[in-house]
Amino acid sequence: MDDGWYDCYVLVGSRSPELVNRFLDHFVPQRQETADEYEVPQHSAKPEMVFRTAAALLQYLSDHPEHHHAVYWHALGKGDPTRAMVFPTSDGATIVGLSCRSDAETAERLLAEMKSFLHTDIGSFWFETPAPTSSKEFIRRAKEEPAGAHLPHGGRVRGRPTSGCS
Repeated sequence: MDDGWYDCYVLVGSRSPELVNRFLDHFVPQRQETADEYEVPQHSAKPEMVFRTAAALLQYLSDHPEHHHAVYWHALGKGDPTRAMVFPTSDGATIVGLSCRSDAETAERLLAEMKSFLHTDIGSFWFETPAPTSSKEFIRRAKEEPAGAHLPHGGRVRGRPTSGCS
């Protein structure tokens, strides 16, 4: 096992809170938000709005595609995934993600499950690499940096190259 996080991401065109909740309920049914409040714009010294729950923030962002944000949950169950992430992008799409600590093979499996569950072919995983803030940048990175490209052992799973963005 490598010491660090494997971050699996897929791009979905919708900002629907219902879609996000289905994703979260499927992959991390027992979870806890990592923040006590969410400001818009994120990390602003003088936010325009402050939300007390991720659900309220995501509802607001579904109606305001010009804002991007990063929202995280800890998985309360044992094993992988250990964390869920939702990134409404600056161009109205959403990147959803899962983190695992096990190994690149687990990351590949989670990525395949996420793509299937969300009916998308656009996804990748990287080692300790945050998601981009726009869908265009995500697509570019997923094509140019194949899944596992940032792994500490050169992007290989048991001696073979990892699969890329399909």
